[in-house]
Amino acid sequence: TNTIARSARSIKPKHESGSVPAPPPPPSAPPTPPTPTWGSLFRRMAMSRSMVLLTLFSVIGGFLFGYDTGVMSGAAVFCQDDLKLSDLELSYVVSSTVGAAAVAAAASGVPMQTYGRKPLIMTASVMCVALGVALPATSSGQHPPP
Repeated sequence: TNTIARSARSIKPKHESGSVPAPPPPPSAPPTPPTPTWGSLFRRMAMSRSMVLLTLFSVIGGFLFGYDTGVMSGAAVFCQDDLKLSDLELSYVVSSTVGAAAVAAAASGVPMQTYGRKPLIMTASVMCVALGVALPATSSGQHPPP
């Protein structure tokens, strides 16, 4: 038993003074950061004026694309009656707007890399205005007979 007691004492870590050291104090919890406000978030992001304008125009563009899709869906009933389209043909007409947008977005990558963003956007804007003027000008104003 004397040997066992001696071996048990030898396992205990000894401090320089011969006594067992006290355990370290528990780590204190880090202080909780203050709740961020919108103002502090915007200041931290340091959004430039161009970033705000770019975001604003992107939001407006998305809204207009959704609005156009809704107008096309609303006009589908009248197109079907006036043009005597079957349900399948009408679905092709309505889905062609979204399909054309997807194809145009996929095809714009190479010209964008070649000519740059600004010249391509200017060209697309001119084409949009020209078509917006040309389409009503070519209309005879008469509807097909029922």
